[in-house]
Amino acid sequence: MEILLTVIGAACGAAWRRRRFLVLFTGLCTLAAAAIAMVVPPLYRASVLLVPNQSAAGLSAALGDLTGLAGQFGISTGSDDPSRLFPEILQSRSLTHAVLRSQVTAGDSTASAYIDRLVKPGGDEGARLERATKVFQESRSRVVLNPKNSSVKVVVYDRDPLVAATIANRMAAELDRINQEMGRANAREKRQFIEERRQEVLRQLEADEMELTNFRERNRNYAGSPQLTLEYERISRRVRLDEELALTLVRELEMARIDEFKDMPVINVLDRALPPAERHSPRRAMIVIAAFAVSLAVGLACVLGWEGRGSFWNSFGAAPRPHAEV
Repeated sequence: MEILLTVIGAACGAAWRRRRFLVLFTGLCTLAAAAIAMVVPPLYRASVLLVPNQSAAGLSAALGDLTGLAGQFGISTGSDDPSRLFPEILQSRSLTHAVLRSQVTAGDSTASAYIDRLVKPGGDEGARLERATKVFQESRSRVVLNPKNSSVKVVVYDRDPLVAATIANRMAAELDRINQEMGRANAREKRQFIEERRQEVLRQLEADEMELTNFRERNRNYAGSPQLTLEYERISRRVRLDEELALTLVRELEMARIDEFKDMPVINVLDRALPPAERHSPRRAMIVIAAFAVSLAVGLACVLGWEGRGSFWNSFGAAPRPHAEV
């Protein structure tokens, strides 16, 4: 304990002797940090909260497994919950490129393509799109999935609060559009399959009915023969099965046609993004406080280093010099 108090006392003494340096160094560093914090343009944060549309559960079942169409976006998932695909779709190139090419209006009423706000215009359009995609996905947007309630939060950062809210809402709209397109594509494939199968069943039914008619014409008194009766029942049973299957396919075909043109939102927007009133960064007060603390610590370290170096060399000066006595 005495050693600790001695060290603290020595440090305080050194700081007092070099107080002018400490005040000047800490003040300049703090002022420089404050100036930088004032110069850095503000960044605003807008978010939108999404959940799957529970009323569309029947539609999702009719459309089939949504994950089967996720390969269009290079997405693979082992879950049957479509909401677990939402973060992947939101970060896909298809959705990102659609958002980057869209027009946005800033708070000062200037309109431009969103890609022009992320990368400078000019040059190869493909290279610009790739750079803008990287910037947007790495630093200007964030997608968070809550596995407990399957909700998805989309966060967008921009220098303009209106643009941040616009892009967040646009990502939600693009997500719903892509999901509906995927659902319609699946419903269209299902309808085509049912139509082809229905035609096959109708042809089979027609052939079985013709076979039953021919059997009756050839065997008008089949009831007296067990073998003919068994053959008649076999053909009749096949006809009944074809009729039931044809009726089932007709009902399924009508449902598939309805689902193909059904325009039901796949997601619900719980909290729509609004232009934020306060900036997200930079946090100027925290920057100034941190700069003050760091500069003070660095200044104290420099003072202690100088004091210690002086004591070290002074110890050499106080020591006897044997070569001087010779």
